[in-house]
Amino acid sequence: MNQIQKSTYDAILKGVGLGEPVGNSISIDNTRAPAICSAFAVDDVAAGSCAALAHLANIYGQAIGHPEQTAFIDRRHAGNSLNSVAWHFQNDWQLDIRVVHTDINGFFETKDSRRIIYNGAYPHLRKIVLDYLGVPNDHNRIAKATKQYNALDLEHELSQLGACVAMVRSKAEWLEHDQGKLLSALPVITLNKIHDSEVISIKKASRLLEGIKVLDLSKVVAGPTVARMLADHGASVIHLRHPYQDLIYPFDIETSYGKVNSYMDFTRAGCNERFEELISECNVFSTGYRFGGLKHLGFDIERVLKLNPNLIHVHMNAYGFSGPWAEKRGFEQLAQSVTGAAAFQGGGIDSPQLVPAYMNDYLTGYLGTIGVLAALYKQLSEGGAWQVDVSLARTCMFVMEQGHVSYDEQKDSSLGEMRDWLVDQVGPLGTLTRLKPVIDYSHMPCYSSITGTAPGTHMAVWNGVADPGYPPHYPTKRFEHLKLIGDMTLR
Repeated sequence: MNQIQKSTYDAILKGVGLGEPVGNSISIDNTRAPAICSAFAVDDVAAGSCAALAHLANIYGQAIGHPEQTAFIDRRHAGNSLNSVAWHFQNDWQLDIRVVHTDINGFFETKDSRRIIYNGAYPHLRKIVLDYLGVPNDHNRIAKATKQYNALDLEHELSQLGACVAMVRSKAEWLEHDQGKLLSALPVITLNKIHDSEVISIKKASRLLEGIKVLDLSKVVAGPTVARMLADHGASVIHLRHPYQDLIYPFDIETSYGKVNSYMDFTRAGCNERFEELISECNVFSTGYRFGGLKHLGFDIERVLKLNPNLIHVHMNAYGFSGPWAEKRGFEQLAQSVTGAAAFQGGGIDSPQLVPAYMNDYLTGYLGTIGVLAALYKQLSEGGAWQVDVSLARTCMFVMEQGHVSYDEQKDSSLGEMRDWLVDQVGPLGTLTRLKPVIDYSHMPCYSSITGTAPGTHMAVWNGVADPGYPPHYPTKRFEHLKLIGDMTLR
């Protein structure tokens, strides 16, 4: 490990109370240049986070009777995993994520010469902003209308209406903001025991997390990444989503691997009872609702713990779970903008640029997974229900805390170099080609027993699709036929 990877690894493990030396069990290949062209050491933070995840997997595995595993991580592979949705193909064609490049998404100058960012990838969020400004989804019209308002007024008023919007800030401004102050005092993963219960007994099985049941109630991208990574380690995952809410198809497919992918409107009679059963049966309950969202639907944490006193609850949002912004909507782009990352990347608050990767989304997913593994390990000796809290903004601050790098050290990724990391998997959607999992374990490899599927493909039944017991993906045989639309990285 290099210095940044080690500091990342140490900070994460210290935060969950399980820091130990790496020894020779984890190795990271740093021979290739970083993949993400950023002012921040994004690839190194990704590699260090994956190393922390591998460490937690190792100590948990040994605690339930598995031998120690070695783990290998390629830094450039780890960096590219933060754009894994861009390296995803269906029957040779790159899945199209240009919906997130819609005209409304981006930076706009305001009346007081500040910059504001909107996110309208979902139609209902787009409509709030366009209706408020009184313009169609046209970049020039949006820019002209935005210049009629001061930035803080737009941020406040549109947020009150439920829009995704934020004023670009410097790092110093964010650390003076009430929400920034609050987050800066927290570890990047908050792990707390929230209920006493009996010690958990886990039987050793052929896969690390075999027998662990995960109920996933999250949407793009961080939450579904947690459940996908747990599935990669052998957990049984049911993902639930409302059948009639907006979706962003490519992101939903890319994070669906390893999951029973089901529809449910659990506010309806019948569905409500089944939802309660699933909560009572699972080990991990992962949600991405805004703070207070589940309570509004009648499933606050008190009710959930009555149904399952041994639960590990993973909760993730944009800005944390207390403070004035706890219920504020946010996405990757907004987390970069408010924390000062976009200003630093672009050279100032009047020329912001996004780091060209979904770094907060995927890294927050990695951190949530680490939190689950830490909680599972603690349950073996302490029992109890545990709360894992992670947020996009705190993750972004964590990346910034690890230091800066030179652009000279980085090199954009091309399809040609991806050959060694791309795998094919056949299923209901044909042949899907994607980046394989970053961590290469010596004994129990990561793989998804279920290929990527569309929302609502399966019934909500645990182990509804049989695990073949070996990786059902294989090195891509379709590489020469893969077709790129273009640059699908964040911009």
